[in-house]
Amino acid sequence: MTAAASHLDKEVLETAKVCSLSVACTNLCLFATKNEQSYMIALDEIQRLTLRVEQMVADDESAKRARNYVLQASMKLKDSVTVNSKGSSKTVKHDGVKNRKCSKCF
Repeated sequence: MTAAASHLDKEVLETAKVCSLSVACTNLCLFATKNEQSYMIALDEIQRLTLRVEQMVADDESAKRARNYVLQASMKLKDSVTVNSKGSSKTVKHDGVKNRKCSKCF
């Protein structure tokens, strides 16, 4: 799997998750607005859950940064390999322009 395909798959998965959470939140909001008590409970729980998820994301980001720092410290930069050409060989261009002629005009 290429990096571009992997990145695209990740974006598709994240979009699907956003849609799923959106539907769940919409249903919660519809039921929570039916009376004052359910509204207050839902609002408190949403705020508590938001803080919890934000902390999880922040912890995950700091762990990723720490892992990347360790990986970068152990990596050494090397000189790149020089490549003369890629693909097919180059063709020689003709100085004169070829004019097409019919079979009678040689």
